[in-house]
Amino acid sequence: MKTSKIIFLILAVFITVVMRAQCPTTALTFSTQAQIDNFSTTYPNCTILLAGIDVTITGNNITNLDGLSGITQINGAVEIRNNPNLTSLLGLANLTTAGSDFIIRNNAVLTSLAGLENLTSIQGEFTIRTNPSLTSIAALNALSTTNLDVIIRDNDALSSLNGLNNITVVGGILEIVQNAVLNDVSALSNISLITGGDEGALVIEDNLLLTNLNNLGNANTQILGDLIIQNNPLLSQCAAQSICNYLNIPPANATITIALNNTGCNSSTEVQNLCVLGMPDHSVAAVQLFPNPVKEILTLSHSKTISSVHIVNLLGQNVFTKNYQDNLINIDLSSLSSGTYIVKTVINNQVLTSKFIKS
Repeated sequence: MKTSKIIFLILAVFITVVMRAQCPTTALTFSTQAQIDNFSTTYPNCTILLAGIDVTITGNNITNLDGLSGITQINGAVEIRNNPNLTSLLGLANLTTAGSDFIIRNNAVLTSLAGLENLTSIQGEFTIRTNPSLTSIAALNALSTTNLDVIIRDNDALSSLNGLNNITVVGGILEIVQNAVLNDVSALSNISLITGGDEGALVIEDNLLLTNLNNLGNANTQILGDLIIQNNPLLSQCAAQSICNYLNIPPANATITIALNNTGCNSSTEVQNLCVLGMPDHSVAAVQLFPNPVKEILTLSHSKTISSVHIVNLLGQNVFTKNYQDNLINIDLSSLSSGTYIVKTVINNQVLTSKFIKS
């Protein structure tokens, strides 16, 4: 009998130890500070939350996340939302990966994202929204991978996007909206691709103090989808190289809205004019077009290899696109309607714009 009791006690202790060592197997919702404080006691060896284990942090008396300091990976979603007294994310200092969405929203007194310095990868949507006291996101400097949308919206005290400097690919929409004092987007200079989605690719809207889009992307940035730049009352300089390249050869069926900004960025035409005037390129000579006006065959000639030719009408509609590898090209335009057209010739990854008349 005594032996059975001893075995039972040993087994009970063993089961308790195992249970305390493992991580939760269902979604976690923290609604009180006590729940967060007790997590490291209940699960002392828990470092990696498996896929499907989402973490939601939402509570009126939550002030810090220190009880979560042992977690290195959350392979589900993370939502830190509606925490009116949360002042610090330092408890997430060891977190490197979020396997789904990562949302930081409606945290009234949170002033920075200090504590996220080791976060490198977000496999879902990344949203920073409605954090009225947030002045800095610099702690995100290690973040390089965002597989879906990046949304920076309604952060009244955020003046720059420093911290997003190492993001190269946005796997969905890039949305910069309603940030009242934002005046600098140059931290986005390393973005090479904005994939876009159903709601567009790039949306810059209702940023009251934003005056320019300098260094938004670079000469190699691809924006695949709709473009919306509107309701930024001081925004007069939109001729960033990424925007100029996009407007030169927009994606097929893309909707472009550039309006209700300051003069210089009030329409696609204004921006394209600044693209031409503001970034002259004297390293590549102009393309020779003849005859002009043309009735049937238009010849393009250049000393360097032409890689592609795109012809658009004055409504911005693409009427001809073809890839080449030659410096002398003949294009049959006999089926084209009479009128004025713009030809965009790509040479050495640069777009040279010319105009011709079809008779």
